Amino acid sequence: MQDAPSGSMISKVEEDRRIKALINTWQIQDSSSRAYQCFGGFMDGRMSTRDRAPHAGYICRRCNIPGHFIWDCPTNGDPNYDIKKLKPPTGIPKSMLMTTSDGSYALTGGVVAALKPDEATFEREMEGLPSTRSAIDIPEELHCPLCKGVMKDAVMTGKCCYRSFCDKCIRDCIISKSMCACGATNILADDLVPNKNVRDLLESCQLAKPPLPSHSADLKEKA
Repeated sequence: MQDAPSGSMISKVEEDRRIKALINTWQIQDSSSRAYQCFGGFMDGRMSTRDRAPHAGYICRRCNIPGHFIWDCPTNGDPNYDIKKLKPPTGIPKSMLMTTSDGSYALTGGVVAALKPDEATFEREMEGLPSTRSAIDIPEELHCPLCKGVMKDAVMTGKCCYRSFCDKCIRDCIISKSMCACGATNILADDLVPNKNVRDLLESCQLAKPPLPSHSADLKEKA
């Protein structure tokens, strides 16, 4: 005849059973939670909408036609319907921008703009004349506030006034005075950010020295 298990043994067996049950319950809940995060949470977004139609009033941003979501748009893969990414016209004077739906710069109020064509330069090129542009022709906004000359290697202060300067001018100012030209302290030269918009704009307006006319060259050779 076997001895009946003692109360302490029963308690230990019961404790082990409860621990295992608790672990199993936790694992089930954890798996369910992960499944919801991976599928439920995501399904509430894009995936869950694949099997149902858009709500009334929804219009696809790609083709501006209702009835489907943008990822189901029949124009996907057609570059003519690609949504153009716009960028801010940082450092570009407003006088050199014009509003157009085909532009690449985003202005306030949802207005889209592009750089104005240089009509004077275009006319000179059409007439076969050399294209020239003096420093005076370049807008004041593209001159360095420190040296007053046309900006060279334009950079922008990224932590204070967000103004553009020649890289050398503002870098020397920060290093020598431990402050920005606007008076802000705790500014480092490493905080300067290249202003690509201004650099590209100045490159298109780059000074060009006109070549001598052919008849002048002939006169020089004869002399």
